[in-house]
Amino acid sequence: MNRWKRWVGGLAMAATLVAGLAGCAAQDEEVSAPPPGSTLTFPQSLGAGTFEEVRSFGDNPGALKMFRYSPPNPVAGAGLVVAMHPCTLNATTYRGAGFEELADEFGFYVMYPEQQSANNGLQCFNWAGEYGDPTNLRRGEGENLSIVNMVRQMEADFDIDPEKIFAFGHSGGGAEVALMLATWPDVFRGGATLAGIAYDCTRNFGQVSNCLNPGRPRDAGTWGDLVRAAYPEFQGTYPKMSVWHGSADSVVAPVNATELIKQWTDVHGADQVADAEELVDGYPRREYHNARGEVVVEEFTITGAGHGTFVDPDKGCGTAGSYLLDEDICAAAHIAAFWGLTGNVVDPPGDRTAPVVQVTAPTEGQT
Repeated sequence: MNRWKRWVGGLAMAATLVAGLAGCAAQDEEVSAPPPGSTLTFPQSLGAGTFEEVRSFGDNPGALKMFRYSPPNPVAGAGLVVAMHPCTLNATTYRGAGFEELADEFGFYVMYPEQQSANNGLQCFNWAGEYGDPTNLRRGEGENLSIVNMVRQMEADFDIDPEKIFAFGHSGGGAEVALMLATWPDVFRGGATLAGIAYDCTRNFGQVSNCLNPGRPRDAGTWGDLVRAAYPEFQGTYPKMSVWHGSADSVVAPVNATELIKQWTDVHGADQVADAEELVDGYPRREYHNARGEVVVEEFTITGAGHGTFVDPDKGCGTAGSYLLDEDICAAAHIAAFWGLTGNVVDPPGDRTAPVVQVTAPTEGQT
């Protein structure tokens, strides 16, 4: 199907969605269009560094755009976060997710792949293929190759440590994170999905809506086999995964978090029973360990929250807006700490200047 037909089909589907129907966007992406009568809002509080489009980054079979954020003072051997937007947003609007403020403080880079309406009418990453064509799910082809070539361009342009490259995304971007970690486990050291979907949930147009809601449960071994089949020659350690989901998400059912945990614990040889549980900023967090006792998967359940990336603007983390939800928890900060990108600092950016303290000794006879 040519690009013109894709574009027209996407617009027709978008019109249906805005009329109030829920379903599948532009053949095989999730619906996250705003409700009728609402408008998208855009982030205003951004990092202090440089945000720019990169027009040339090598082969681009997925026809994506590339944007990047460079902090004012990058460190030597810097990290890189690849942040992938949900449907209807783009690289510019997804700057409000909270990573740029952290990049300013810790000196790493942020890269934003951007989907185009010619590929998908609602600008969703095509995590289940395009119109029955599974190219995007195969290593070294389609959108996944475009994104990896963007990473390689970043490595060519800056002093980036290849052991500090991570992927982050919400909804369709979260599903794309699972795809990138499955097809390129030798490139990424960790990932984080917010309202994401397990890799290779389907390549069938008729099953895409079921992947979103109510979900397509499988056993852990089946999910893990799909990842192993994505790059059969891989003999290394798979990336660690952080899984986030709002308990009241009506767009991507929370059961998808369970399926992601099954998939990524299995590829690490871990079971699906949490090894530790705690409350973090008032929300449940669970850890899953491998045989060496290392945390390879973590799960956050944001109780009562809907479909979004979770930010905390009052603490300098991101900006609230469409699909950027102020739930008083900074997902970016916790995820960056989980990856080890911020030296395990989990607080959002802020004033870390040590206080000046004056000590006065007691006078003679005082205690």
